[in-house]
Amino acid sequence: MQNLAISIVIPVHNEAHRLRETVLAVREAADVPYEIVVVDDGSTDGCTDFLGSEPSFFKNVRLFRSSTRLGVAEARNFGFRQSRGPAVMFMDGHCQPSDRFLSYLLRALQRLGRGLVVPQITAQGEPTSRGFGMTLSGPSLVPSWLPAQVEEPYFVPIGCGCCQMCFRAWFGQIGHYDRMRIYGIEDLELSLRSWLLGGPVQVVPQAVVAHHFRKRTTCQVTWSDMVYNSLRMAHLHFS
Repeated sequence: MQNLAISIVIPVHNEAHRLRETVLAVREAADVPYEIVVVDDGSTDGCTDFLGSEPSFFKNVRLFRSSTRLGVAEARNFGFRQSRGPAVMFMDGHCQPSDRFLSYLLRALQRLGRGLVVPQITAQGEPTSRGFGMTLSGPSLVPSWLPAQVEEPYFVPIGCGCCQMCFRAWFGQIGHYDRMRIYGIEDLELSLRSWLLGGPVQVVPQAVVAHHFRKRTTCQVTWSDMVYNSLRMAHLHFS
């Protein structure tokens, strides 16, 4: 793809209609050359079928299907290996970005260089619910959203994994997403690791992405998976 600037990697597992809505929303909001790499991680609901039935309409979307269940972190890593852009965005398959979100994030990343940039996150259907990065508090390491500070990009402890962008060289340098169990914590761990290796995390308030916060994940996560992932992050990064 000529002058490709950003590869958007979207791992999906039973996203139903929301994946198509996300792809269309990116198409409407994008203002720089991009490609979308969809990784179908064992979906059984046909959520990626539209890409095969309408190939000319989604010509800058490439679909890859995994023969085995990967989990979110490894599906993102798999998509990264198929991507071609100098900058890579990892995004959930249930997001609605606002106009020019890619150029806002890309400009901030170009100024930052090493590290991660993330947008302002709103809740779909509740536009007044807004998060500007996250922090970890207490021994349970439960993340909490941070309020707005200034209009220009600024540093935050953690960037939410529903939308994270970095240069592909930096992602390779810091070692990709940690191969945790099926779902959860991998985005928090990546933010910590980036900081520790000299790459700050920065929120870009002008870039806005609405995220569908589900009451229950489609990934069939058990409590032992979440405990394992939390303990793994704690063991890696905290005394």
